[in-house]
Amino acid sequence: MIIRLATVHLRLQEPAAISPVVGIEGTLELPRDNGGRVIIPETSIAGSLRSHLADDARRLMGYVERSGDTNNAGRTVAVSSRVRIMGCRADAGTVIKRTSTAVDPASGAARSRTLRTNELLPPGTTLAVYLRIDSNNRQADEQDWNVLYGKLHTWSPSLGGGASRGWGATTVEAVQTGTLDLTRDEDLLIWLTYGGTSLVDHVVSDVELTTSPLSGHSAVATWRKTATFSLASGLHIGSGQHKEGDSGRTPAEPMRVDHNTDQFVIPGSTWKGIFRSRMAEILGRLGAGCRRFIDAEPAPAKDAGCSPTTPCEFCLAFGVTYTEPVQLRPEVPSVVGRRGLLRFSDSVIDAAKDTCVTHVAIDRFSGGGHDRRLFTKRIVTEGRLALTITAPHAPAPGVTALLDAVIRDIDAGLVGLGHGTTRGLGSLRLTDETNVGSWDTIRRSLRTSVAEVS
Repeated sequence: MIIRLATVHLRLQEPAAISPVVGIEGTLELPRDNGGRVIIPETSIAGSLRSHLADDARRLMGYVERSGDTNNAGRTVAVSSRVRIMGCRADAGTVIKRTSTAVDPASGAARSRTLRTNELLPPGTTLAVYLRIDSNNRQADEQDWNVLYGKLHTWSPSLGGGASRGWGATTVEAVQTGTLDLTRDEDLLIWLTYGGTSLVDHVVSDVELTTSPLSGHSAVATWRKTATFSLASGLHIGSGQHKEGDSGRTPAEPMRVDHNTDQFVIPGSTWKGIFRSRMAEILGRLGAGCRRFIDAEPAPAKDAGCSPTTPCEFCLAFGVTYTEPVQLRPEVPSVVGRRGLLRFSDSVIDAAKDTCVTHVAIDRFSGGGHDRRLFTKRIVTEGRLALTITAPHAPAPGVTALLDAVIRDIDAGLVGLGHGTTRGLGSLRLTDETNVGSWDTIRRSLRTSVAEVS
């Protein structure tokens, strides 16, 4: 028997929330072992690798399907995966936390009881994925191994949740390989002495790192929309944290900053919430779109104007959640939702200038300032930023038109970002219209799209 082993070295390009568990204080924490080390479940790796293998996935990673034999009608046939994922080790430093909330589509403000905090692996974290294939037919199995090895060099898994708000992207930095031939005594001794990831480490430890010619190849995005803005007013994006205030002051609220550069940043979750909420409002006023997307609520699979097997273009773009498990195909397990097509990246604010501002609550009885109600916030007053939306393929024309419409509404001051939009904060001005459709183009696209989805 020939045992082929590989270690794939990945590096996180973005924060990652992998298989979070609910902590004591309600924070969605990263899973850990008894020693406090972050665990990366093999299922997270397997799903991404299977998707990347495409047509080769059935042969290399097995399948489950209904038997076509008339004598065994309805019987389930399961073929196990030839690729074994022995484990995944994360070289995690200090984890980071990010707080977010949902947008109420009716009021445009934060929805009650949706404040949540995620614990994330920071960008730059290195991951080692351990793989193994056992083979008896040397020639046929070597061909399969060569297919897998080639695919590993172009693999760019997106791990964990929050992919549509700019989380989880990785790049393959190197692939190490090794082989054990159990007909040789020395290799048999190694196989009997070591196990699990230690077996892989021992076999490939003396093998030089093979840097992929596509090193740095991240998740492929064949469609991209960008827009650059400048700040037209102050901007405050909360970090979910507070700094203790002086006597008579409430705690100060700092501005959110990027994990790598410490620059002020607009997170992808903010962009996604703004675009989804505004697009739903536009569709609602036009009398188009499914109720699940417009209401921003999980709905029964059979209701709301689009089905799980043929979802509407807007649910495909932003993702959808069902109230009960849905069987999309006989050969795959039931699911409770779909991941969105669009990916909203964080926007770092360049050339930023900031200041602290205060405001006080009014005592309704006296009309003066309320005692111990002096609030302090750090806001950005000047700066430039770029909005980037990507997708593995172009979304439907109606989705593209609505994205352009929301960008135009932001430029017109109809939609604000962050805190205090009713107090003059959160306004942006479009500085580059190259990739943004004109209103005439938007209207023509919406006339066609609204007729199709109404």
